[in-house]
Amino acid sequence: MDTGLRRGRGGINQRLQCAAAVQKAVEPDAKGGTIVRWEKEGENYEAVIEKDGKQTGVEVTADGKVVSRHDESKEHKEKGEKGE
Repeated sequence: MDTGLRRGRGGINQRLQCAAAVQKAVEPDAKGGTIVRWEKEGENYEAVIEKDGKQTGVEVTADGKVVSRHDESKEHKEKGEKGE
């Protein structure tokens, strides 16, 4: 049975469990790119979008408000992880 959960490198891909408002909120950022994974960030969700060779994290509240955008490669360097 497909639960909609997908294991990704950075966490569980929860696209199917995200509210429609969350998915709709990241559509403008994802245009021309690909959502490579979803992560649960506390009470919020984060879509990691790859576009033009860069990965950007877009954090969204459960009701669809974008609260931050950041460069994923910088986040991984700060955590001491190897880049992709």
